Amino acid sequence: MRAEVGTRGTESFVAFTTTRYTLYALNVRGAGASGAVTAAGVLADALRVAQTRCGV
Repeated sequence: MRAEVGTRGTESFVAFTTTRYTLYALNVRGAGASGAVTAAGVLADALRVAQTRCGV
């Protein structure tokens, strides 16, 4: 089941589907810039979390 998600203006939306969130994705929505800039920011944050959790 998928809900329609709308954004307003420069809002961005990212949906993570993981082993834990297979049926319902983990959705993050908020202020953003362009798609490329927002994607780069999300990737940088995810890598920072991985480094912190894994001690890399």
